[in-house]
Amino acid sequence: MVEETIPAAGQPAGRKKALAKLLASLMLLGSMVVTLVYNQTISNRAKIGNKLPEWKEVTTLEGKPVKLADFLGKPFVLNLTTTWCISCKRETPVLQAFHERYGDRMSMLAIDIREPVDTVRAYLTDFGITYPLFLDRKSNIPLPYNVRGYPETWFADAGGIARKFWQGPIEFEQMQQFYQETTGRPIDPDGVGPVPPGGHAHAVALTPENGGVLLVGTHTGLFRGTPAGEGRYEWEPVGQAAKLSGEEVTAVEIPAGAQGTVFVATRNLGVLRSRDAGRTWEPANNGLPPRPVNALAASLPGSRLYAWVAEAGLFRSRDGGDTWEPIRGNAPAYLQVTSLALNPRDENHLLLTVGAAVLVSSDGGNLWREVRLKEENFMPQWPGRIDLEPVPFDAAFDPSNPDIVYYATSDGIWKSGDGGLTAKWLRESHMRRMSSITASRGADGKTRLAAIAPNGDTYASADGGKSWQLVVR
Repeated sequence: MVEETIPAAGQPAGRKKALAKLLASLMLLGSMVVTLVYNQTISNRAKIGNKLPEWKEVTTLEGKPVKLADFLGKPFVLNLTTTWCISCKRETPVLQAFHERYGDRMSMLAIDIREPVDTVRAYLTDFGITYPLFLDRKSNIPLPYNVRGYPETWFADAGGIARKFWQGPIEFEQMQQFYQETTGRPIDPDGVGPVPPGGHAHAVALTPENGGVLLVGTHTGLFRGTPAGEGRYEWEPVGQAAKLSGEEVTAVEIPAGAQGTVFVATRNLGVLRSRDAGRTWEPANNGLPPRPVNALAASLPGSRLYAWVAEAGLFRSRDGGDTWEPIRGNAPAYLQVTSLALNPRDENHLLLTVGAAVLVSSDGGNLWREVRLKEENFMPQWPGRIDLEPVPFDAAFDPSNPDIVYYATSDGIWKSGDGGLTAKWLRESHMRRMSSITASRGADGKTRLAAIAPNGDTYASADGGKSWQLVVR
């Protein structure tokens, strides 16, 4: 009998099972490798509290390789941008202003993603950029920096550790605050001029004397600044006997042609008047309610005055502040007014800044109409439309030509050529918030300007705004 040889039961199935286990093990191993690589990639990506990733194949416009490590040792701002990004156009002047003001304590860096050199070079020229702008021609930056859109901005300490991140256009005041959150100290640790760290400057006025003497109203009083050479000012408090020290001064007016006369508006003392350039003061509140005075405007000889009293509205004086009368116009008393300006050649032409608007009156404050400042299609030679719409905080008529009005706004200094109805940003001024602006006529007949930022930074122009110099810093 021949016995048939039969393969052991389950042998083919066993081989299949072993092969399946091997494949499963390989898949698991592959998954672990992918996970490990992914986790390693994630750990190397930009993240608050981590060191920012080193750059790969980033160059200068001339093609020279640059590394992030080249800029360690000093806190820095890293802006990721493109020329086709609409919001980038909006923030570029802000970055330039920050670089000019604070480049000595925080480096301003930018990287353009995947654009031709000639395009980036033209953008740099058109916007007047002086901070370093580098190129990432192969788009190596977006992945390790988790780029979701442009612009994006990182703030890092001197060791390159990311401390703050911002997506979208950034404002100057945000950058000041982010510096403190990055470094642990205020960006102006000693204050600016008479304004202490964290303080606020409300108003600035130029005295008639040559030499750029300033009067500055702050949340802690009125101060006189006298140039002391080499860009320094010597500051002294004004009006101690009148209890101005420690008092919030909201407006300062020096009428041209009224020798030694100065008016100030305050939060608690109403309107004060000095006839001897600030040595002595007297109250000028007859007819004013006992409320904060938010704004003040004076005619050239100082005989006619206008004041805005919180929750009481507009008041007028026809006798240099001796007496006041209310004006029952169509501007509601509850408006949060920040300034008044009076045409030097027309005592009935007034400008009033409130919120995002300017109110204009041609009849002494009885009837007002609202206008909005806007520059349409800012920098139209670059893709995408963006309209600048600043918030005005103060206004000043040009003493030589009242058709010209200067505005201190959330976006620098703006200039109007039609009596304040429309205006455009002065490219020579800095794209940052300005609290107050003043205009006077110099001995040479040219219009002298001074504008002050909330922190006390004061910019001056001796040529009607064509050029500006930071005189108090």
